[in-house]
Amino acid sequence: MISGGRDRSPLDGVIVVNKPQGLSSNGVLNRLKGLLAVRKMGFLGTLDPLATGVLAVFTGKATKLIGEFDRLDKSYRVTLELGYTTDTLDSEGVVLERKDPSGVTEAAARQAVMAFEGEMDQEAPVYSALKINGRPSYKLARQGLAVTPKVRRVALWGMEIETIRLPVITFQVSCSAGTYMRSLARDIGRALGPGATLTGLERTRCGSLFLLENSFTLDEIKEMADKNRWDFVTPPAGYLACHLPVEVNPQDEARLKLGMAISLGENCPLGINWPQGQNTPPAGTSSPAIREAHTGEKKAKAVRPDGCLVAIGVVRAVDPRTETPGMENPVSEAIPEKNNTRLIFQPEKVLV
Repeated sequence: MISGGRDRSPLDGVIVVNKPQGLSSNGVLNRLKGLLAVRKMGFLGTLDPLATGVLAVFTGKATKLIGEFDRLDKSYRVTLELGYTTDTLDSEGVVLERKDPSGVTEAAARQAVMAFEGEMDQEAPVYSALKINGRPSYKLARQGLAVTPKVRRVALWGMEIETIRLPVITFQVSCSAGTYMRSLARDIGRALGPGATLTGLERTRCGSLFLLENSFTLDEIKEMADKNRWDFVTPPAGYLACHLPVEVNPQDEARLKLGMAISLGENCPLGINWPQGQNTPPAGTSSPAIREAHTGEKKAKAVRPDGCLVAIGVVRAVDPRTETPGMENPVSEAIPEKNNTRLIFQPEKVLV
């Protein structure tokens, strides 16, 4: 059970790990599985062994929620060194070429870094987990096969240079999901001439929810777990801030467990702080007005009165007169109707 109350299962939730250098993301999972005796785990956003910082690990039934967060933007502290390039684009790879970087000035380095703010097409590293014909690119590269790197549209913002001690440059940057800092280091090196390699990387945040200041080291997690303290595990319901909360009773929960939709009737929560945009009604809108204004779907979470997360799904307005015949999960016919529409919650993932 994933819950916000006292009776929650302590190891169903999210652990924000401060990943150490030298361990892969899967290595962190294996370490946690050994420490906590939990078999089911997954993480959000791969970090290479060289990288440190925020790695959000989902445990137990909370692993069903990873897909809700896979497009979050991220922030990093990046360190690169001018003068050489490698096959992996970081300092752990095989050196391919060396060039003298002494002709690069501090002003030129600063200008080159800041020029990468904005949207651009970025060529992914050959050694990446991106799949080519169903196989990870890095596996093909390790076999010596020719790999055509994928190119994706990315965005960079908030670039701030921390230090320039040539040939080393350190800066902070925020970026859209799917951006590679190794590729950014490569491209900055190309712009300056002598090439560059990523030598240090720290992820400082993943979205606005998973932050370095709220993370735990593996040693801290072990120390707390040895004392049967689970402070490092956070119930995931609070992370679903953009999901409309729908409180359910035992009868509703029974229907959700069968994958059936439930009617919100007149019990749609009032005073919800709806996120801006996407045709969502303002906070405090009454349920009839919500019916009129909400013409599409809204992500929602079904919760018990004690805060236990039961399911995630969508709230939608439907017209009983025009519902698709043979609807797979019909709601009860005894539903209050106004303006010939009603609100239903359709589960997508059930967690109890």
